[in-house]
Amino acid sequence: MSAADVGLAGRDQAYFGPVFLVMSLASGLAAMVGIVMALAGKDTAGPSQVATGLLAALLLTSASWIAGTQAAAEARWRRRLAPSAAARRARQGYAALRLELAACASAGPAVMLVAQAFVKPVHEVLGLAAAALVVLGGALLAGTWLGLRALPARRAWWQRPSILAVRRLSGWRRWRRVPTVTDMALDRNSHGGLVWLVLLPQYLTQGPNWRFLAWGAPLAQGWILAWFGVWMFVLALLVNAVTLGPPLHWRARLAPGGLAPGAWARRMLAASVLSAVGWMAFELAVGALFTAEPLRAAQFSSWVPVAADAVLAMTWVLWVRGVRNTGAFHMLACVTLGVAVPLLLLAVQALGFSPQRGGVLLALELAAAALLALAAQRAWARQDLNRLMPLR
Repeated sequence: MSAADVGLAGRDQAYFGPVFLVMSLASGLAAMVGIVMALAGKDTAGPSQVATGLLAALLLTSASWIAGTQAAAEARWRRRLAPSAAARRARQGYAALRLELAACASAGPAVMLVAQAFVKPVHEVLGLAAAALVVLGGALLAGTWLGLRALPARRAWWQRPSILAVRRLSGWRRWRRVPTVTDMALDRNSHGGLVWLVLLPQYLTQGPNWRFLAWGAPLAQGWILAWFGVWMFVLALLVNAVTLGPPLHWRARLAPGGLAPGAWARRMLAASVLSAVGWMAFELAVGALFTAEPLRAAQFSSWVPVAADAVLAMTWVLWVRGVRNTGAFHMLACVTLGVAVPLLLLAVQALGFSPQRGGVLLALELAAAALLALAAQRAWARQDLNRLMPLR
């Protein structure tokens, strides 16, 4: 592809950057799982098939999006009565983007199959490779056809609501991450939920050590309490990346029906809690797909306790940040939560009780989270929200 071709698709390549990032992370995770399984001597084909299916679904939707953008670009050139070379260069540029995306999606399954070649017969690996090639190739072709043929032909009935939805969710109307003052001073942007993917390597390779998350697990042993403290510290560290709030743009604040500070704080608190719980559920679901059968029952039973942990961590961090919204106070919230939870469990144990994951601990966590939510809402309502307002 020539420099002119790259220039035509350059802006769109930056526009599709998040798609390539998500695909790279998913493919890299698949490769890592394949290597870990090979080192452990496991020769099951289930994880490679699941990874190929998930990547194929992602490739299908992404290829259709790129192809749909290509169809719109070609139509734009035709309306301008431009020479056919311009439309051809655009077509080549978008085709190259789809091929790069397909190569990115294929890298993970390829590494998994190469790793499996050390623990499985070669003919079985070749069969899995052929199946993966058919699935990924079919997803690429189907996505391209949908984007170029099927979706543009039906654009008349869905174009208007789609445009309205994009306008509604874009610009100053879109909900945004609520940064600390330190983040704004350093002009540092978080990658949001993608930060949660750092848990997956530990969750996959140290699965037996995370049994304390399961329902009914005892919390009396010293090393379990240490793990619990580390877990709450990491959870408090990560929830800061998924704090979401309504728009603070001056147009949204001054518009009729605009949010007062108290109403803004309530919506920010509710959205942040739901965001943390949603990302934690996604984390557990992805981890359960690639772990051994004996661990899956414990992992599925840990969803409710982990959701309570996420709610407690989010409300605690938001309350501390509401007192003073700086990076230092956020780190103070992480450390204090990671230390306070094991100490409280030790105190309960010293009183003659045996703490465990169950209804009592769940009720105590949710009650504490409710009190912290009220305190956080009041603290944020007293803050000067203009300091968090975007400049544009």
